[in-house]
Amino acid sequence: MGDRGGARESAVRSFLSDQLPTRFAISSGEVMDAAGNNSGQTDVVIYDSLNTRPLYVTDGVALLPAETLLATVEIKSTISKTEIEKAVGGMNRLRTLRPWDAPWSAARRDGHPADDGLPRIFTTVFAFATDLAKSNWPTNEMLRLRECCAAAGLPTAYFDRLIVLDRGVLLPSTGTVYAPTNEKGALGSWFFQLVSFLSREAARREQFPWDRYRLDERDSWLRVAEKIDDAPVATRATESDRLKARKDRNEIAFREN
Repeated sequence: MGDRGGARESAVRSFLSDQLPTRFAISSGEVMDAAGNNSGQTDVVIYDSLNTRPLYVTDGVALLPAETLLATVEIKSTISKTEIEKAVGGMNRLRTLRPWDAPWSAARRDGHPADDGLPRIFTTVFAFATDLAKSNWPTNEMLRLRECCAAAGLPTAYFDRLIVLDRGVLLPSTGTVYAPTNEKGALGSWFFQLVSFLSREAARREQFPWDRYRLDERDSWLRVAEKIDDAPVATRATESDRLKARKDRNEIAFREN
């Protein structure tokens, strides 16, 4: 079971690595904020590699600053109540982090603009199968998912997607399900929703605050002499200055020829 679970995690990571735009990088890893709060390990973390990067990577496991995180994926061979409870616990830990010293936003709905400056993450539980019978599966899966969220005190708006590969995709907060006739339909629907979110969210993010993650050694710097500010004043040449310089160069070149 462990070998099969590991192979399935690798398969999902390989799929995402191959199919996501190169701007977005994936890894397994942990997330922390500038105050040192930590999420615990997550199967897949997705971040914008164009403008940010992990604090460090060891044996393929990354430590991401909270401000870099765009999405997470928890991978399950078979989804069950116990596995949902574990996933919800991980989402709750993520919600305690404060990127830019601010809370995470939930999905904006009913036409509300995303101009509040708050970051959002896209959370998914990706399961290859479920322990529920196929008859009335969407309703039963939705009910136990919402029950687990309520028991843990996690608003369903923070649980973005549950994909069961051979059944469909659930949106917990809206109470809707996409139930295609084959696995490719479920995978494709979820993947394009993920990519759409990543593209929008990456464009909205503020500049990454590198200085908030300073090394402790920086606090040991001492001033041992007076500050000297002897840099010469730099001024930009005016248009007349540039025209005169060009004329002088042309006259020199004419005389030399």
